[in-house]
Amino acid sequence: MLSSFFILKNQIHSFFRIFNIIRFPDPFIIRDNKKIENVIQYTTNCYRSKKLVFPHSESPDVSIVIPVHDQIHITQQCLNSVLKNTCSPYELIIIDDCSSDETSIWLKSVEHVKVIRNETHSGFLWSCNRCLNISRGRFIVFLNNDTLVTENWLNPLIAVMANEKVGAVGARLVYPDGTLQEAGGIVWADGSARNYGRNNPASKPWYNFVRPVDYCSGAALMIRSDLFHSLKGFDIQFAPAYYEDTDLCLSIWNLGYQVLYQPLSLVIHFEGSTGKKCPQKGSKAYQVINKEKFFQKWSETLCHNHQNPTESNEFNARTHKSGKNILVIDYHVPTYDRDSGSHRLWLILRSLSEKGHKITFLESEPTYCTEYIEFLQQDGIEVLYGRHALFYRSYLKKNGKSFDIVILGRLRVALKFIQNIQRYCPNAAVIYDTVDLMYIRLSRYALIANDDKLMRYAEHMKKSEIGLFSKVNRILVVNDVDKKILIEHCNDVPIDIVPDIYPLSPSNNQFTDRKDLLFIGSFNHHPNTDGIIWFLKQIFPLICKMLPEVKVLIIGENPPVNLRTLAKENIIVLGYCRELRKYLDTCRVFVAPIRYGSGLKGKIIQSMSTGMPLVTTTVGAEGAYLCDGYNSFITDDPQEFAEKVVSLYTNQALWEMISRNLLKTAEDHFSWNSWQDQLDHIVNETVSDRGYKKH
Repeated sequence: MLSSFFILKNQIHSFFRIFNIIRFPDPFIIRDNKKIENVIQYTTNCYRSKKLVFPHSESPDVSIVIPVHDQIHITQQCLNSVLKNTCSPYELIIIDDCSSDETSIWLKSVEHVKVIRNETHSGFLWSCNRCLNISRGRFIVFLNNDTLVTENWLNPLIAVMANEKVGAVGARLVYPDGTLQEAGGIVWADGSARNYGRNNPASKPWYNFVRPVDYCSGAALMIRSDLFHSLKGFDIQFAPAYYEDTDLCLSIWNLGYQVLYQPLSLVIHFEGSTGKKCPQKGSKAYQVINKEKFFQKWSETLCHNHQNPTESNEFNARTHKSGKNILVIDYHVPTYDRDSGSHRLWLILRSLSEKGHKITFLESEPTYCTEYIEFLQQDGIEVLYGRHALFYRSYLKKNGKSFDIVILGRLRVALKFIQNIQRYCPNAAVIYDTVDLMYIRLSRYALIANDDKLMRYAEHMKKSEIGLFSKVNRILVVNDVDKKILIEHCNDVPIDIVPDIYPLSPSNNQFTDRKDLLFIGSFNHHPNTDGIIWFLKQIFPLICKMLPEVKVLIIGENPPVNLRTLAKENIIVLGYCRELRKYLDTCRVFVAPIRYGSGLKGKIIQSMSTGMPLVTTTVGAEGAYLCDGYNSFITDDPQEFAEKVVSLYTNQALWEMISRNLLKTAEDHFSWNSWQDQLDHIVNETVSDRGYKKH
């Protein structure tokens, strides 16, 4: 009965999730369209006579350099948008490239702007190079005057520059109708260049994640000031314009820095407003001339590191990374601060991306969790969410052959996607990430609940899980217990332990600075609900007899009604809390009364990482390298559980010993660097083994 309820509940949730995704528009589209509409409406309503007064900064972070030549109304609109939508400390430098209209006169009325006038019409390159001895900012932004910047356009560029390996970063350029001009640029082996995504909808997810690119357009490009000086500006052989920005970006890569594309910086570009659009006439003619110069300068690099200009190569060429193409599929975008499974998945995605791999994440059960989607996108991960996830087959038909590895998370996801992955991703090795063993979790609960139907369902899931093993190339588990269970069922399929980890961060708060008990666990996961209710009914009353003043704080998303009804003065149900650290620093003993489940319990590792002593059960301790009386207390008996909590709570010397040993265990077994290296090794070895088997 219970198993049927679980299935029906999931089906109902999936139906309404899909219904809402199809019914309502993408929130990212709404946000972008609103930004574009607002800035165009604002600048249209600004009159030429309006006096502009820019903020004055003694120590600007950024020098915004805008070359102008005639087209006064375009320049006015651009400056109005900069004034309205720029918050960070900046200075504005206008290079008047010998304008013959009213531009020069009007610029004299603009306050707190440096205006440099060229004696002759010199073009974009020479104009930009004039800022070499003028700019004061740590960063220089080159901005075309035929652009409109949108709300908060500059801060995302500065944020990317916090990484010292990044030398330059470009914005997402769109046309006034919202279609895309450029989401980073591709340089092909023959020296030609392509604006990735040109004339496509700007909100598509494959255009909206931070990634290293060959180049970004000089229409909206930020570079480190010291780096621009060391390069002596744009290479003058590309004067007056064209290919100078492409050449600059390849020079940055050549010096060991990265060039990134930042989609959160949205800039509207009225392309061609200040130059001729015909490539054979005017300044556009230099596109052809400078392409040849560019190819001659970079021919060796282009030959070895860049791909031929074909549509089939675009998927690989869009990202300037040499790592593997990896597709990861799980229930939904990881809500990393809400449950341990999501936290582990989030770390896997970030780690693989940091190691230079090109990551695409696909939601099995699509959502519009915009905040968490954006977190991944800013970490350099492409996310197929919402309706884009619903229609994933068209994406895989186009790009599936390019994937080297597919990681399928959890049994239900793996069973849903395995056939499509085999069909559309024929070159990919498949890794099955168990997270926990479903049939072990279900069978343990069936024993507790004395539910024969649930036990039969667990046996059914066991057959499904074992049947999946023959279709994958590698299996990931979270602890050695699960690995031992699976070894007898796997026919020579490699099994690797990849646990959940939390960065080691010992608390400064000592024994006397703390009070009360703490439980953390998402209540979307039933073992947490079962465990804490068992604790409150069977164990906590025993503790209260010995410690009448003690309270237990219960943190976790979606606490059910039967838990909330137990809340009282000494049982505080807090629900979801984003900032957990203050509770980990101020509570004295962590309790993890888990009666059933499988896999590694993230709450245990989280407590361990801060050195907060804990009491847990045999199931809770699985795979965490815990030893009763050394780095924790472990028991399944309610009376003994209560006594161990009281011992830790009242004995300072014991508390301090357990805390020290917990931190040492975390350092020995859950180190971030070794974990990251191991994961990267698994990926590379899996691809190598797959290639060997093919041959």
